[in-house]
Amino acid sequence: MVIKVIMLVVFFGIMIGVGFYARKQATDVNGFVLGGRSVGPWLTAFAYGTSYFSAVIFIGYAGQFGWKYGIASTWIGIGNAILGSLLAWVVLGRRTRLITQKLDSRTMPEFFERRYNSKSMKIISSWIIFIFLIPYTASLYNGLSRLFGMAFDIDYKICVVAMAVLTGIYVIVGGYMATAINDFIQGIIMLFGICAVIAAVLQSKGGFTEAMHSLAEVQDPEATTMNGAFASFLGPDPLNLLGVVVLTSLGTWGLPQMIGKFYAIKSDLSPADVCQQVNKGTTTFSEEYRELADKIIQLLPYAQNDPYAFSYNDACTAFARGESAMYCIGSYAVPQILSVNPDMQIDSFVFPANDNADKQVLNSGVDLQFSVMKDCKNKEAAYEVLQFMLEDENIQIYLDEQNAVPCKEGDFELPSMLDGVKEYIENDKMTDYQDHHYPSEMAVDAMIQTYLMDGNADSFLAKFDKDWIRYNRDLIRKVQKYEEEHGEGGNES
Repeated sequence: MVIKVIMLVVFFGIMIGVGFYARKQATDVNGFVLGGRSVGPWLTAFAYGTSYFSAVIFIGYAGQFGWKYGIASTWIGIGNAILGSLLAWVVLGRRTRLITQKLDSRTMPEFFERRYNSKSMKIISSWIIFIFLIPYTASLYNGLSRLFGMAFDIDYKICVVAMAVLTGIYVIVGGYMATAINDFIQGIIMLFGICAVIAAVLQSKGGFTEAMHSLAEVQDPEATTMNGAFASFLGPDPLNLLGVVVLTSLGTWGLPQMIGKFYAIKSDLSPADVCQQVNKGTTTFSEEYRELADKIIQLLPYAQNDPYAFSYNDACTAFARGESAMYCIGSYAVPQILSVNPDMQIDSFVFPANDNADKQVLNSGVDLQFSVMKDCKNKEAAYEVLQFMLEDENIQIYLDEQNAVPCKEGDFELPSMLDGVKEYIENDKMTDYQDHHYPSEMAVDAMIQTYLMDGNADSFLAKFDKDWIRYNRDLIRKVQKYEEEHGEGGNES
């Protein structure tokens, strides 16, 4: 009993410790609710799994269906794994992550409001979640408290209160990141625990074969009169079993506590809004660009000899003269290439960033903007010029001459040189360039080239952080002041 108590105290201590460890991620609403959208694959997978397969694996659910369907209840677990977990991730995972970030929504009610522009949907969905999660949560506390009560001979009420307090501490202190890390730890314990339970049951029955023989001899007239039904492939009631598989597998696709895990996935090497987060003071480039810096240096051995010998202009000229078959550059370079070789035939493709074609995205962004300043003395004339430039006919001329992509909705014809990336443009499979946020004074291109030559990641990242603050001091001050006055400010930075 003493060993059990020690293990329990250590476990609870780890839970609270994780909460304080994750506190640095919960400095704003986005960090508290979603862990800054930077939760890795293992943490997310275990968080999803432990939310899906929690107390029910050991209490109630497993015993009820194990007795009702016998060995055929294994199909429920298989269905849950394939339909409820794997297929949910394939169908919903990436799509949910991208659309919720695009809409800047952190919860399911917030998503409904912004996706359908409906305040009433947000209110209704909030009430539905609030009402029905109460019995759901109560059932979890009930099951776990009874389990702890039986294992440690502690009063049921004390277990409920203690668990509620401990959970409240690490969630309030560390937010979602604390929950994800604790879910990972608890998931590991559950894996070992369920293996131990299976091994103990089989050992008590003399092995798997003997256990199946014993199960075949079980009789339950209320369930079925068929001999050996509980050891059969589909059990005593296959149709009912199928219904349970479908219900428990597909039902999770709409549970907010399950789908919410997709909102927080770290889908890129660095967050898409990393510059905004740095301005708010919630992270640094040294933290977010470390993995990027390590990986970009690994690409050097695959480049041509002496990769630093060509400037941008030299590279465009060399490519135009046929010195290379491919050129890793944006479509903005096409006019300069054609100025050297007007007859050159050029096509484009999306640079493969991973080995899954379905997950490829096109880097695209707007780096040119026309503005009418507040103090402009000829605003009407300026607006007239802009209106002229934004006429469909003139935009099409610009697209044809610059091999560009329109920033205005309309029936425009893309240049043939963009045929290789047209699918990504039409299906909105695009992401922004980070360098559009970098002030020109930082000379980031020179910083990166210096890093690639000397390989000193610490120096590169430290200079990046220092120069960012230096050249964005006024912007950072305004953003942080806005945050102090208005709270979470979205993407105004």
